[in-house]
Amino acid sequence: MATLDTANSLTSVANVQSFGQVPETDQDEIRTLINGASEMLNSLTNRKLKARALTEYYDGTGSDTILLRQRPCNSVTTLHDDIERSWGSTTLVTATDYTVITDEGLIVATGTSFSVGVKVLKIVYNGGLSTIPVDLELACLELVMYWYNRHFKQKIGIASVSRGDSSTTYDQNLPRVVETVAAKYRKYWLG
Repeated sequence: MATLDTANSLTSVANVQSFGQVPETDQDEIRTLINGASEMLNSLTNRKLKARALTEYYDGTGSDTILLRQRPCNSVTTLHDDIERSWGSTTLVTATDYTVITDEGLIVATGTSFSVGVKVLKIVYNGGLSTIPVDLELACLELVMYWYNRHFKQKIGIASVSRGDSSTTYDQNLPRVVETVAAKYRKYWLG
């Protein structure tokens, strides 16, 4: 029996069943497809889309800003600036010494800059989407139903059909809505 990966899932079994009129007997397959579609959307966007607790380490460049790997930044639990990388209480940066720009996933030091060195900044925070936007869930639903119908119903994804010796070619592309929505949420890396 497949288990739904609730840390990543961008929709639910109930929503898939309602959206695609999928029978109760196919719940196991639907959980597998939701897991795959959610992982694919994470991969296509270069992000962990769903909010979660994260611990990350960053190189210090001497600047006053840190661009977090996941956005939005919902909250910062702790921020350490420690050239020794021991992460003790004396290296904890107090919340009054920085500002969080949530939507951009930026941390800006107030009145100072961060240390210089390899992996000298340790940040524990909650990053990602707390509420999955409707268009992102719809893209996940579309992808799940595309795979479900293609595999179980063999109804969609046909690119061409030949009559002589009977040949069917299937379209290997993702549904257009999935590509469009993924592009909207894609994170581009600098450098």
